[in-house]
Amino acid sequence: MTLDELNKIDVNDPNQVKALQNFLKSRGYYNGAIDGKWGGGTIDGVKSLRTDLRNDAEVRRDTAVAGAEAEKAKSSWGRFAQEFGPYGGGAAGGLLAGYGIMKSNAAQDKALGEEVRRMPANKKISPIAAEKTLDARMSARRWRTGKQLLNPAAAFGLAEVTRRYIKPNVSEQIQPYVDLSASAEQGVGGGLAFMAVKDALSSKNPVLADTEALIRLRAAEARGDR
Repeated sequence: MTLDELNKIDVNDPNQVKALQNFLKSRGYYNGAIDGKWGGGTIDGVKSLRTDLRNDAEVRRDTAVAGAEAEKAKSSWGRFAQEFGPYGGGAAGGLLAGYGIMKSNAAQDKALGEEVRRMPANKKISPIAAEKTLDARMSARRWRTGKQLLNPAAAFGLAEVTRRYIKPNVSEQIQPYVDLSASAEQGVGGGLAFMAVKDALSSKNPVLADTEALIRLRAAEARGDR
């Protein structure tokens, strides 16, 4: 019996009161006679039943609210994981690729520094040729740095193309996967950008200033500029 059903019982109808007394007696709320009379024992039993029904209703309501909140939190976490997962995976890949590029740049800078350091003592190369070689190597280094900064821009651009041009041209069933792909591409761009900035801030000119000055001085003398 629900609280609403209990409240609808006509206490002036003996048959309804008898049915209520039977119910109360079966639940331990009433020990009197089943006489259809609305009396003290029946009233006390109804009061106790009403209190328990209210408590049960509150428990069910609280349980439902707690369950709904738990499902909402679970759903929110699921959406977060679904949305951030591809980005996080892409970012990890971007960081790894960026780290590889940074290590390659460091190795090339080391080789460049060693090559330029030996130039002044190399009698097989003229001062002017040494300066041209230095300029070519430094130009290649700047281009290498520029390409490193273009990588994340390309990844972000690819994500934009994916969302703006590819997504509208696929079925609705495929579109969520296109969004995931774009998120992964953005993650790659973020990882590459972080490593590119880190490399730019941490790397130093591999050519010693004194060595560069000596090469340019000798080249200027060979051209008759001094």
